[in-house]
Amino acid sequence: LVLDTLAAVNHPDLVVIANDLLGRDEVSAELRQHVAQVLGSLNRDESRTVLVTRLKTAPGTAALAMARGLAMSPAGAEALLQLVETGKSSPRLLQ
Repeated sequence: LVLDTLAAVNHPDLVVIANDLLGRDEVSAELRQHVAQVLGSLNRDESRTVLVTRLKTAPGTAALAMARGLAMSPAGAEALLQLVETGKSSPRLLQ
């Protein structure tokens, strides 16, 4: 997959491309999950920002994929907990 290749070479446009994919309605749940996983594995502020921003408005399975991406790092997990604590995300994501 192109995203994996971009991640492997630490391409500067990776987060922008991933954000674009997450914003497209026609992207499958499977691809959204993979994009969220790639972003979570980067463990960078900019990738966490994309996941947090997208999670706030994401429907069901997409929200779960983004929450899983955030949970891949301590900083991301903290951001996820803050979203739930402030009511900006469903507590069901933590189940």
